[in-house]
Amino acid sequence: MSNWTHISAIVRLNNMKLVMINPQKLEVFNAIRELHGGGPIEPVKDAIDEILKHFNVDVPTGSEGLVKIAMHVWPTTEDFDKIGGTTHIYKGSLYWADILISGDLRDFDNPKSVAAWLMKRTENLPEGVGLRDGTLLAYSEDGKSYSMHNDGDDWKRTK
Repeated sequence: MSNWTHISAIVRLNNMKLVMINPQKLEVFNAIRELHGGGPIEPVKDAIDEILKHFNVDVPTGSEGLVKIAMHVWPTTEDFDKIGGTTHIYKGSLYWADILISGDLRDFDNPKSVAAWLMKRTENLPEGVGLRDGTLLAYSEDGKSYSMHNDGDDWKRTK
């Protein structure tokens, strides 16, 4: 009989690149692009591929597949009053996106190694991207489990 390990995690990210970019330079650059028929540059989009590549290294793998990783970037609004009841976040906020990690790994019986992988992936995030917080639950059908959370400082085992 196969042993399956079930994994679910979310890592919430801050994007310092949004804060570090000079708004006037970006506005001038986008105005020039518009004059030449180009669309505006969204500095955030450049970081998405970099982050997904960063998380897709040494991904936990079972005999029939691997952990799935997705990223959701929340839409922003400049109107702080319109945030209530929507899925938008305020443009001036550092909170930016979520990394979603999910998997059912066959013949994989080391939930603690998933935690080690996630800690390593969140240790050295790409420049300008910061860990806001996160949670992980990994458990196998043979009774092994590992759960942890991060409040923005360190990963801590959850009991």
